[in-house]
Amino acid sequence: MAILFKQTSGIILSVIFIGYKILEIDKASEIKQFLKIALARALGVLMPVLVFVVYLIVTNTYMEFIDYAILGIGTFSNSSSYLSLLKSSQISIKILAIIVPIVIITMLIICIFILAKRKLFKDSFIRSLYILFAYSIADITAIYPIADVSHFGVGAICTIISIIYLTYNLIYILCKHIKYDKIIFAIKTFVEALSILIFIIYIWYSITLLSSYIKNLPNNKNLKHFNGIPTDESLYSEISDIGEYLLEKEQEGKTVYILDTMSAIITIPIDKYYKNYDMFNLGNFGKRGEDGIIEDLKNTENLLVLIRKEGLPKNWQHPYKVTDYAIENFDRIDEIAIFDVYEK
Repeated sequence: MAILFKQTSGIILSVIFIGYKILEIDKASEIKQFLKIALARALGVLMPVLVFVVYLIVTNTYMEFIDYAILGIGTFSNSSSYLSLLKSSQISIKILAIIVPIVIITMLIICIFILAKRKLFKDSFIRSLYILFAYSIADITAIYPIADVSHFGVGAICTIISIIYLTYNLIYILCKHIKYDKIIFAIKTFVEALSILIFIIYIWYSITLLSSYIKNLPNNKNLKHFNGIPTDESLYSEISDIGEYLLEKEQEGKTVYILDTMSAIITIPIDKYYKNYDMFNLGNFGKRGEDGIIEDLKNTENLLVLIRKEGLPKNWQHPYKVTDYAIENFDRIDEIAIFDVYEK
């Protein structure tokens, strides 16, 4: 479902980018100019799509793209309610989770009024507001069906920009109609002080992040492909130890899969790729879903699988059907770091 909504979002954004100027047409003579602009923009949008299609054909991966991006949509059974954002430990997220839908509804009402009186669309403020609203609607689809902080941060960007734009224009209109200079001065001073405060907070937060980043950089100096990615000592140790274990067992003729969302973090530094097992979350297995992975495990010889130890929290998108099958049908023979090792 998430893939479908993101594809839909991309289509909506493209349509908005190509066709929003149709609302500025007042007479037939402007249609020709609109068609020229729409054609030029459509070609611009289609170019990367065509390059991607050529890539799929040349690499002979178009069937897998269809399997994972289209046919596999039905296996994406995860969801997280928008209301969960209101329970976030971050106050800023709670506040924005309330403000964002209110602003979108407000813009919708204004835009309906605009469409009813279409001649207003010539006004630069109204035109900008409509465009921001349209992009906010397309962007917000990224929040569904997983309304966590990460998806909300991406899906609310255009709406946050709209909030800033509306606030600025509201203050401008107020100042324009207020006759008392002292009130205008007070409003401007407040806005300037608030802007400076936000800037200071942003700088302080950036310095804090940069300090943590620099502090943790030395920990990953021996991890291949991890240059520039801060890694704490415990995670570095786990990645190194488990990676060495995988290479050792493969030298013994074993096939080793990590049945955990952490898989790619471990396999990237040792230059290994395990396809379905490197993004081990529900919805990432194509149209066959978890049943396809179980079938693959049944057909793989000399197999070892690593499963997070009982009692340790797993990712909320973890495919329990697969790991439950392995635990019930394989023998536990070893352990490494946070994982139990099972042999087929």
